[in-house]
Amino acid sequence: MVSSEQKKSIIIIKRPVVVVGGHHGGTWKVAYADFVTAMMAFFLLMWLLNISPVEKRKQIQDYFRTFSLIEGGGSFGSAASDSLAALDGGQNCDEQKRLMAARDKEELALIERDAKASLNRRLTGLEAGVSVHIVGSAVRVEMLQQTLFESGSANLTPLGEKIVTVVGEEMAALQRPLELEGHSDGTRFGSVRYSNWDLSVDRALSVRRAFELNKLALDVRRVSGLADQMPLYAGDLTDPRNRRITIVIPIARKQPTQQVLGERGPDSLGRNP
Repeated sequence: MVSSEQKKSIIIIKRPVVVVGGHHGGTWKVAYADFVTAMMAFFLLMWLLNISPVEKRKQIQDYFRTFSLIEGGGSFGSAASDSLAALDGGQNCDEQKRLMAARDKEELALIERDAKASLNRRLTGLEAGVSVHIVGSAVRVEMLQQTLFESGSANLTPLGEKIVTVVGEEMAALQRPLELEGHSDGTRFGSVRYSNWDLSVDRALSVRRAFELNKLALDVRRVSGLADQMPLYAGDLTDPRNRRITIVIPIARKQPTQQVLGERGPDSLGRNP
């Protein structure tokens, strides 16, 4: 007879083992939220700019163009201007150059007119041989040397001292930096120890010393001798009118342009009509 324990059936219970996966992270959500926020801010900015009047946008542009991180200077104005000029194809830069060229031309004409008027008034009646004209970016005042110096010498004649003094006083009234140039003709000296180079330098220095002796407030930046390298009358290097002292008055933004004047003979001032 089977016992009661043997009659009991065996029950097997299978429980599935659930393996829980690890945390997948949510950093992409943060990045996506930042992107959406940035895009929303960008489109909001575009909308605000679109509805803003032109005057308001101009004020905002000017504010950032002149903004400075450094107290007392160091603005971004020049950099912003350069960037805008580059974006506009250099049109702003070209326009500035044209304006500066027109301003320089007007300034040169004004200097020439004033110098001619004052010298003509004070040298009337004298065979001074002084002329004023524009060459390049400078006004040039030419003084012929045959009326200034003794022959073959750097010594001023009495008439030369008077002419140099009058011209120096008028140049001092302009209150501009000056340059002195000595020029000679193509006639060679008989001595190898003293040439046209030496004579042109000595005569330019003699004029500078005359300015100093008369206590003229002149800002002479440079004194040079060019011998016969810049003739007033290039067709005839032996022409005595090539021997001259030149006062160069450059405008503030440029240096005087040295160039041969060719066959152009400038009108002289201070002669009897």
